[in-house]
Amino acid sequence: SWSFDLYTGVWMQFGTSDAVPVASHIAVLGATETLAVSFGGKGKDGLALGQLFTFVSSAGWSLVLPAGERPSPRAGHAAVHDQASYQMVVHGGMQQGSILSDEVWTLDMQSKKWHCESGSCSTGNAATGAGPGPLAFQAAVGTGLFLFSHGGVTGIACVGTPAVPLPVISSDLWALNLASYEWYKVDIQDGPAGR
Repeated sequence: SWSFDLYTGVWMQFGTSDAVPVASHIAVLGATETLAVSFGGKGKDGLALGQLFTFVSSAGWSLVLPAGERPSPRAGHAAVHDQASYQMVVHGGMQQGSILSDEVWTLDMQSKKWHCESGSCSTGNAATGAGPGPLAFQAAVGTGLFLFSHGGVTGIACVGTPAVPLPVISSDLWALNLASYEWYKVDIQDGPAGR
């Protein structure tokens, strides 16, 4: 793993470890100046992964094996850091068999325990709100009390003869309240096309 110092323009390589996340379409977030967290992604065999790794600059990458419930393996999901609650918030993604997820999961960064907040994993404890539905490969950012999600793949449609499967792309902007886990559609005019 490498780090680039924006102020000095210098690259620094960290020590190597056997526990290194090797995947594409992976979600990695910087929780603090010295801690990064990685979840999921697509392995070399093309299958979605459900592994959780932490990176500490003094020790490198470590595989974390949280007890209890956890998200199914997925790739193309969004992840943001909720600084107020010190949690990783994961939304959507593509599960095994190209199944899109509508789930919102939180990872408590202290205890390393997952909790389902809303979506198909929910057992009725989640807040209401229609939300964007199943979604993958969306752009997301966490700021203040909200996770904002734009675009993404909402499904697959077969087009033409012979039928060619193509992704259905959204141009919607959604906001997830990180205190109540309620979704709000943000009305935008003349925004960017779906991507």
